[in-house]
Amino acid sequence: MRTTRTLEKIAESPRTDALTLSYLASNHSPEVRMAVAENVHTPLSVLLLLMKDENPDVRYRLAENYNAPIQILEELVDDANPYVSWRALTTIRRIKTGRPGPQWCAA
Repeated sequence: MRTTRTLEKIAESPRTDALTLSYLASNHSPEVRMAVAENVHTPLSVLLLLMKDENPDVRYRLAENYNAPIQILEELVDDANPYVSWRALTTIRRIKTGRPGPQWCAA
């Protein structure tokens, strides 16, 4: 049995395929689902499911994903959680103005 941290690392990897990401999106751990929400290879159908995730931290991670389709971010603007809503709005504004987001910054 794999640990949550191992599954999280798999979900974070840009080499992880869409089928595996789809499987990991239903993991009981919010940390694993958050990693799936941030992966650039996560299929649209999975992003749509994560957009409705019961955990606001998962939705927040999706809302700050600059690679998420704008339609998903626009839906998250109306999220019941004000932090998720604000993050989605901020991400949309940054995309539209071409301002870099967190994952574009050099470490």
